[in-house]
Amino acid sequence: MKFTMANLAGFTFFLVLFLALVFHTHGTNSSDRSSKQVALFIFGDSFLDAGNNNYINTTTLDQANFWPYGITYFKFPTGRFSDGRLVSDFIAEYANLPLIPPFMQPGNIQYNSGVNFASGGAGALVQTFQGSVISLKTQAINFNKVVSGLRDKLSSSEAENLVSTAVYMFSIGTNDYLFPFLTASDFLKNPSHSEYVATVIGNLSSIIQQIYNGGARKFVFMNVPPLGCLPGTKIFQSERNDSCVHELSSLATLHNKALSVILLQLEKQLKGFKFSLYDFKADVTQMMNQPLKYEEHVALFIFGDSVFDVGNNNYINTTTDMQANFLPYGETFFKYPTGRPSDGRLIPDFIVEYANMPFIPPHLQPGNHQYTDGANFASAGAGALAETNQGLVIDLKTQLKYFIEIERLVKQKLGDAEGGRLVSKATYLFSIGSNDYLVPFISNSTMLQKHPIKEYVNMVIGNLTTVIQEIYEKGGRQFGFLNVPPLGCLPVLKALMPADKDGCVEGAMELAQLHNGALRKVLQKLNTQLKGFKYSYMDFYTSYNERMNSPSKYGITSHPNPKETCFKEGNIGCCGGGPYRGFQSCGGKRSVKEYELCENVEEYVIFDAVHPTEKTYQQIAELMWNGDHNVAGPYNLRELYEG
Repeated sequence: MKFTMANLAGFTFFLVLFLALVFHTHGTNSSDRSSKQVALFIFGDSFLDAGNNNYINTTTLDQANFWPYGITYFKFPTGRFSDGRLVSDFIAEYANLPLIPPFMQPGNIQYNSGVNFASGGAGALVQTFQGSVISLKTQAINFNKVVSGLRDKLSSSEAENLVSTAVYMFSIGTNDYLFPFLTASDFLKNPSHSEYVATVIGNLSSIIQQIYNGGARKFVFMNVPPLGCLPGTKIFQSERNDSCVHELSSLATLHNKALSVILLQLEKQLKGFKFSLYDFKADVTQMMNQPLKYEEHVALFIFGDSVFDVGNNNYINTTTDMQANFLPYGETFFKYPTGRPSDGRLIPDFIVEYANMPFIPPHLQPGNHQYTDGANFASAGAGALAETNQGLVIDLKTQLKYFIEIERLVKQKLGDAEGGRLVSKATYLFSIGSNDYLVPFISNSTMLQKHPIKEYVNMVIGNLTTVIQEIYEKGGRQFGFLNVPPLGCLPVLKALMPADKDGCVEGAMELAQLHNGALRKVLQKLNTQLKGFKYSYMDFYTSYNERMNSPSKYGITSHPNPKETCFKEGNIGCCGGGPYRGFQSCGGKRSVKEYELCENVEEYVIFDAVHPTEKTYQQIAELMWNGDHNVAGPYNLRELYEG
């Protein structure tokens, strides 16, 4: 099939139901299966093509070796027609096999685990996209070459045993029915639909019998999906009413019925023939009609400040003081500035990785209209108070407005029931408050002078509480919070103000501690007041402070391990100017131009005047995701995600 797999990206088709049948070898028990591994030979089209079309003379219409294909799992395009792995990749994983490589891949001469012959665009008929793909007939010829190679390499009995115990997986037919629609071919004009389907099934049956005669006994088949309902085929519908293309749907139904009939016939005719027929059409139809029912993850909605901002401030009218869309920001992981105020990834980036989700892009990024995975509203410099950096950032109240609009759009798109389910299952992540306390120290703000300290903290906590309650009223039930870090120990304050005897600015430390205590109390109160409310409170303050004070105790992971590469510097930023590199001049694009950049960012806890390095963020994210309850409690995020 051409171009349509991308429209199905994100569907994971679990074929576990046939594993017991097809990967069971006679006389093999669970204790010795690993020593008697079963090979997997794969035939078909783009649903199974792991990259063969990369190596043939064809057009990009029949290839997927460019972005964004491969972005989810491999992080680069492999030639698979999806954002990540294919059905056959998961089957190989479940069978304890390595990824089965494309037959055409140069240097692929190890066939003991099997080979993938599938070709995007291929059909059972040779005429289907002839000259641009590897037809099923040619795939069978390539299989014979592999068998000959195995017989030359192994003993006759070993080769025969490998072939007879192997599993033969097929996904074919889709392109035979799409081809006439995409190319204005007259294939379907002369024979009846039934006759055309019979020709397709006949060609497939001949290949099955040919492989059977070569020693194969165990076969797996995917029937064709709901062809007329795929986005790539509905564009041929003359009426733009989102209905399916009836003729294609009819062909798919005829094919699938004929396939089940011929397989039953072959089972009777061919001694030892075993098969599993997976109803691909039924599952895809259900997934398209009820997508949230098949979600493997919960959505993640992210609110806050620079600790979570993945680039929203790139798209607002602000100053470079509130942006990080220039080097050396982003240099470690992305190799270019994304707007994240660090050398690489932030905490939400690691959380989605642990949850097997894609990166959540900035809400304000143009073209970002897919919200089933969630959204990121965070804005560097934002506070719970609207007055904090007012006019330069997206304050928390405005972030809430963005979420309410998304909640409306999701329900409009998916329906009230499905949209409500997404909202109620989602996790809501917050990092807010730091700027409400930092701004009065580093600017001319008089906010702290107008209010007693405890009253000011209560204002911050009160605004945050209001947002939490509004999200709860919309259906939100699972929340994650970072408390504020040890503000008085950050280079930005130590460079501007005289430090106290412990080396930190006492007034800012007091505010941070008061905020964190008040946040913990209000969450405990909400937990008793709001039915179904669950939360994770991550002690960012302590974890960050420990690394700043004792950097050499912490290595690559979140737990102390003297054998790993450890931090060396916890008090000075990697990038910046002035004392402690505490002037916010990293990159030379802000009001202060002069800055220094450390040689090895891996040795630093802090990246610029305020923000941790990617390595620090990773350790904090690990604790937030899977930490003990004294660090992240009463639940860690993994426990929230798992329900």
